[in-house]
Amino acid sequence: MLVLAPLPFGSNRPWAWSLVAIGVALTLLIWSVGVYRTPGAVRIPWSRHLPATIAFLLAIGWFFLQASGLTPSVWDHPLWSEAANSLGLETISGAISLNPNASFDGAMRLLAYGGVFWLTLHFCRSRKRTKQLLWAIVISGTLYATYGLVVQFGGSNTILWFDKWAYENVVTSTFVNRNNFATYAALVIMAAFGLLTRKADEAAELGIANRAGIAHILDSLGPQIFGLFLALFITGTALLLTASRGGILSAGIGIFVFLGGLVLYKRRRIRRTIVFAGIVLLGGVMLLSFSGSEVIQRLNQSSDDLSGRGQIWETTREAIAERPWLGTGLGTFSDVAIRVRHKDLPPQASPFLRAHNGYLEMILEGGLIGFGLIMGALVWLTGWCFYGIVVRHEDGVYPCIGLAATAVVASHAYVDFSLQIPAVAMTYAAMLAVGCAQANRHAGHTRERMI
Repeated sequence: MLVLAPLPFGSNRPWAWSLVAIGVALTLLIWSVGVYRTPGAVRIPWSRHLPATIAFLLAIGWFFLQASGLTPSVWDHPLWSEAANSLGLETISGAISLNPNASFDGAMRLLAYGGVFWLTLHFCRSRKRTKQLLWAIVISGTLYATYGLVVQFGGSNTILWFDKWAYENVVTSTFVNRNNFATYAALVIMAAFGLLTRKADEAAELGIANRAGIAHILDSLGPQIFGLFLALFITGTALLLTASRGGILSAGIGIFVFLGGLVLYKRRRIRRTIVFAGIVLLGGVMLLSFSGSEVIQRLNQSSDDLSGRGQIWETTREAIAERPWLGTGLGTFSDVAIRVRHKDLPPQASPFLRAHNGYLEMILEGGLIGFGLIMGALVWLTGWCFYGIVVRHEDGVYPCIGLAATAVVASHAYVDFSLQIPAVAMTYAAMLAVGCAQANRHAGHTRERMI
């Protein structure tokens, strides 16, 4: 599902995300049967994830409650009473949510992302499965990036067999919005960096500051390392050619956080980390020299993209102030935007169906209650990854991947809505779960080493 999710426009269509939800639900059911028939199969201590699990389930319960109509009528959105007056009715069955159907869909998608995290968390206790999952993300992500580059340089201007109707002169791969693909590409890059670091560790056993060590590294460079360098080059080029300033910046922040995590994890082998950081910076300079002029040209052509965001954010804050705690229901931002559209918004900001700020949009739709619960769960899980970086003596690179992935989506969410795209959210959920699953030493690792 992780490999196929980006294919149909990032699964950002009702039929696509519905199939994702059904697939995750069936997989969870099969996993549950297996756990029931194999006592002791679940070995991750509940204390590690219980606070995040409770917060997430409470958030889901709150989002369903918003759409249920079971709350006191005084909590209903004022639009319902306006609708009753327009229809000449004394009362009408309402809800906190402006659009209950959209809110149920939003809660269903969140449950699917939670299911992806839960399954990955338990499957990836195994080092072997962790590598398999990360390789799947890197290989499929590189193929999607390659497709985007072929379309861009081939001049076909299509997404699959459809003519592009937006962002015609930049790389979007199978996504419609370049910013969404940029976030996905940045996540793929974080996974590739993690695998490359792991391979580099294996090749640097004799050291990197002496002739024997360097010779050993060169002799140890296998097809996987060359493949990872190629994946980084292709995906990085595609990312730059999206001309997504937010996506490129968030990728840079993710790389910085990843390298910072490595410094903390490898504090006893700091020279390796310094050399690796130097290689990363050199690679970045070479990549910019390859496609830098094209990037600058694209950025100049899209210099007005951020125009209007400030006004949209201000309008969203005004709408939040009307119902700060209860919210308007998941998936209702476009309904709210139609009602509160600001007359001073510039033409390029109208019509706007997203707040272009994931935090403001979540507060508006879920209220401070839902926002606080979701953020509490994510903060706990991110802290779990940080804990793994500090305490692990081996394989700490995997918590670094989870931390870097969080940095990518958290920074980009400030200026866009990529986490609302199912393919991006699923990939992030899996990578965060990898970091959490590998944050502690497991008995399974000992068995693998013995084998």
